[in-house]
Amino acid sequence: SLLSVYINSYYTGKMLPDLTYFRQMLLIAPYLLISAVMGAVVYCTHFLLSSFLLQLVVGIFAGVAVYYLLAKLFRLEALTETENLIKSKLCKQ
Repeated sequence: SLLSVYINSYYTGKMLPDLTYFRQMLLIAPYLLISAVMGAVVYCTHFLLSSFLLQLVVGIFAGVAVYYLLAKLFRLEALTETENLIKSKLCKQ
């Protein structure tokens, strides 16, 4: 709920004065936008297919692909960190 977000951001702002509620909302806005687009794409794929199993499989792959491509397009820091972490784990083996 918005109330809990506000309360949590209030105390975060006390500990980290540069991280205000507005700044936190700006930081998560790209992730919310990408998630909304991904959800819309997955929702639309359900109208194209009649089989529930096919809807599930196509929806999962479409959702992952759309989220990944948009995160790559917007150069989201979390995606870069995740890719670097995976690369470092794979290179150690």
